[in-house]
Amino acid sequence: MSSSGNNEISADVSRRMCTHMNEDHAASVYAMTLAILPSSDRSAKVSNAKLTEITLRSYKLAYRLCKGDACQLRDATVSFTPPLTSQKDAR
Repeated sequence: MSSSGNNEISADVSRRMCTHMNEDHAASVYAMTLAILPSSDRSAKVSNAKLTEITLRSYKLAYRLCKGDACQLRDATVSFTPPLTSQKDAR
């Protein structure tokens, strides 16, 4: 992750934010994951949704997607539009 001065979200702060979201707001992380699924995956089962990183430009999700007996681990990067201006905007 490149640094853009004091306004960037550090890796340590990102980890703390992700841990907080995953532990205290798991239903929201799950909903965020469902919201970014392509229409072709909307009937699949999603589990183990986790927020894995947050920057001023984007956030990353990891999850398990199952269609019948076929399951795979997936990840997705979702851009903030517009980008956040500080880590306080991530709240």
